[in-house]
This record gives sequence, C-alpha cells and structure tokens, in this order.
Amino acid sequence: MKSILVFGAFLYFSCFLSAQVIVKGKVLGYDSLPMKRADVAVKASLEEKPMLKAAADTSGKFQITINQTGFFFLHFTGVDHSLYEIPIIADGAREVSLDVKLSLNQYVDKIEGVSIIGDFNDFDFKSAVKMTKTEDGLFVAEFPTRKIKFAYQLLGIEKNGRSVNGTLASEYEPDGGGDYRSVIFTEKGKAVVTFDPALLKRSDARPEIIFYEENSFDESIYKIYSENVERRKKFFTEYNRSGGRMPNIDWTVDVQHIEEQLSTEENPPIRKMLYTSYLTLQLFNSPAINDSIVDNAFTEIESSSLFWSYDPQLLGVVFAKDNLNYIHSVVEENPDRNVRAFALFMLLSEAHYTEKVEDAKKYYTALMKDYGDTQIAKSAKVMNPVSPISKGNPVPDFKIESLDNPDVRYSKNKMLGKIYLIDFWATWCMPCIQEMGTLHNAYSLYKDKGFEILSISFDRKPEDIGVFRKGVYKMPWLHSFAEKGFQDPIAEQFEVYGIPKPILVDSSGGIIAVGNELRGENLLAVLKSVFDEEEKTEEE
Repeated sequence: MKSILVFGAFLYFSCFLSAQVIVKGKVLGYDSLPMKRADVAVKASLEEKPMLKAAADTSGKFQITINQTGFFFLHFTGVDHSLYEIPIIADGAREVSLDVKLSLNQYVDKIEGVSIIGDFNDFDFKSAVKMTKTEDGLFVAEFPTRKIKFAYQLLGIEKNGRSVNGTLASEYEPDGGGDYRSVIFTEKGKAVVTFDPALLKRSDARPEIIFYEENSFDESIYKIYSENVERRKKFFTEYNRSGGRMPNIDWTVDVQHIEEQLSTEENPPIRKMLYTSYLTLQLFNSPAINDSIVDNAFTEIESSSLFWSYDPQLLGVVFAKDNLNYIHSVVEENPDRNVRAFALFMLLSEAHYTEKVEDAKKYYTALMKDYGDTQIAKSAKVMNPVSPISKGNPVPDFKIESLDNPDVRYSKNKMLGKIYLIDFWATWCMPCIQEMGTLHNAYSLYKDKGFEILSISFDRKPEDIGVFRKGVYKMPWLHSFAEKGFQDPIAEQFEVYGIPKPILVDSSGGIIAVGNELRGENLLAVLKSVFDEEEKTEEE
C-alpha cells in the first residue's frame, strides 16, 4: 500500500526567508554560439509557472537574482534547443557564475506529417491542423486573420511529441513549458506558414555546464544531482519497458559510490544532497541499501529542511518505515507549504487505505482547507472520504455515446442487471496500460456470467484508441470517449482527478468498490467475491 506514495506526487514552491543569490553567465547553443533567443527561469519542482524569469541578451549573457531562501531549479531554454535544468540552493547571499551550452531538439528521422497549432486554436493539441505537403518537400498552412502577428508551433517533428517552433519566424516567444513559439507578420488578412525540414539542425551533442569557480559548492550539488538524474532515467526506462512493473536493477555500484562520498564529505548541505540520492535508491528497492544510513538521513535532514523541496516524494521512505511522527513534524515545521501538503497527503493515504475513516476525514479537511490550491491537494480528491463516488453509494445517472457505434448510448439505466466496471483510462497512461492484462483476464473469466467493462478514454483523439486496440490488447468490451478529458462533464460527474480510475457497479446500480481496491490482482479477488455471492443468492 505504501509504495503507491512514491510516484505521481506533485510539488511547487512558496517563499521562505529573505536571501539574495545572484546567478549570471552565458547560455549558448550546441555550437557554443548565441541562439536566436534564450531565456533563464527560476522554478520550484514541478511548478507550472516560474517565480522569476529573464531573457539573455544577443550574446547569450544573463543575470537573475533570487531573493528567497529555498531549493530551486534554474531552467535554461533556447530556440531550437531542449530545456536544461540545474538545482540552485538559495540559503545565503552569494554570487554564482556559470556558462551553459544547450543541446538541440531531437527531431524524428523522417518527417512525413506535420500539424500546426497557434493563436487560431489557443495552441490546443486536439484541434491541431494538418499542414499540406508540397512536391518539393515543404509543409504549408494558411489561416485568415485580422491580427498583425501570428504565433504558432509545430507537432510531429520532435521525437518526444513536444510542440516546438518552426523554421519560419520573424521573432520568438517562450511557450511557458521550455519551448518556443514562432511569430510571423501577416499580410493581406492572412498568415501563411511554411515549414522546411531541410532547415532543421541536427546534432547529438549533449548539454554542458561550466562553473567559473571549480569544485565550488554549487558544482558539487550539481554533480550529485546529475548522477541522480541519470539513475532516475535508467529506472524509468526499465519501468516503462517492463510495462509498469518495478524493475530489477542492480544498484550496488551506485550505493557504494554514495556511501564512499558520505564517508568523507563534511559539508552539511552537500551531505544532505547525497542523502537525497541514497533515499532515491531506497525508493527504487535496492537491496544493497544500508538501513543505518537511511536512519542517519532522517537525523541529518531535519523535518524543517529545505532539501525536502528537492523531491518531497523521498518522504515516502520515512512513511514506509512507519515513522509517522517525523511526517507529523514535517506538516508542522517545514517552511515549504507544498512539502507540508505532501506530508499531509501521505497521512491521508495511510488513513484511507487502512480505513481509518475519522482520521481520513480530518486529514482531507485540513489538506483542502489549507492547501487546496496545490497540485497535491487536487490529486488527493480521489481519496475524499465523503465522496459520492464511493462504496455503497449509487452510481451517477450517466449517459455517454459508444465509441464503436454513435447510434448507441450507454447509461445507468441501460446497464442495470449487469455487474460492470467503469474504466477511466488513456493510451498515454502507463499505469492504465499496466492494468490491461488483469482487465483482459477478468473479462475472460466473468463475461459469461454477466460481467461487462465500459472503458472511457481520456485520449487526445478517438483514433489513438483504435490504433492501440490493433496491438497486443484488443479490449473486446464497451468503449466511449471523453472528448474534453479531465474537463469533460463525465469526468466531473465521476470526480476523475487521475487515471486509471476503476469503478465497480452492481446489477442494481450501486457502487461496489473504487480505485486501488480494483487495481491489479485486487480486481480479480473482488470479482470472485462478488460472483461467488451472486451464485449463493441464486441457489437460495
């Protein structure tokens, strides 16, 4: 149960005490030359908006001043290049000088289809317009407009699916997510966008960072952080490759490396940063971890420490060791309200999954009252102890169109007489894909006894589902599509704040179970119990 706290947490930072850290230097492109535009931002972990931002000048020079104490991240971005992130600890006045060289965007090898988003559709991926390919290999799109300027981005050219700037632009503007929008001037009431794949620059050069002061405190923190980033990449690569199962990786060398560093390092903040790497390996289930070093971590990293802002998910290690007193101390003492919110979220989770209803109500109320604007509070709504979407309550009176046959609509009334699972999911959701094997097994075992599944997709477009069902998982049951995803009326009706969200409904329309009670092998156990009870009732 407690391992679920490791992933899917959200964090953003708020102000602490007064400080002043001046960061300056140059941000350059992969070829060590200034870019068409470059920017620097100061953000907290997973925060949507930067707390500070500054544009580099035409030579790439920048300077940004942090006047708050805390653990932050510097985001370096440039046109045609990928975002690069480094940590910065602001806990006293100092000056940090460094140069950063970014890596180019990684484009698909062969560009066949390109779509465009922009001012015309509020940069909405779902309503992207396909560009027309010409005989000479260019891609063209034309839009009527009354505006003087027209901003746009392209889809289908970057390997990771990001929206990026095109090859035609008079100027550029940041999109707020680490990429840029191309801006062109319109003529005669229309904007004509041309994209030339031959103009894309390609290089495998990796990002680089040079600190003016060698072996400085900031460089030491950066090196520890970089090593941890590589471990996380390795873990999640294997995690995704294994279909969402905990990968079996030998971390012995990494554990020994950190232990050796801890044995000689005397600087307290650097030691705390090393501990964050050690705790990360604990979360990754490394058997080589020394429990006494883990215990030392929670002695040296105080509950009030700004290092919890680096990655509050590491508090999951404390939680797994049943040290709830420490979690309570974090709620009471940590200056970062979002770390406090995460700690409260863990207390709520523990009460929710152990069915301590009164404690769950207390923690949920506190989380919504004091931290309701945080992302972690929004994700905690799935554990609302007084939610109408909970065991024993009637399922909402829903109506939704069939994805396979638009003339058919599914509803509460039409599903009466069946025991069915409402499955909110998406093809882009790895935990959803991880459930597919169990769903197919459950359907195979109980479909002849009246069991049905209604999968409601949050994909960007219905075609994604069809492509997915042509692969390994055929999903031979009922399907529907929530066009607006988490903002769709049915998502609001069923309080869907995260997916997968399974809801099991009985033949009279009552909710049998919700959420993690139906994940993995739990689903088969619940179904067995339900259908065994059905058979007993029929025999009587």
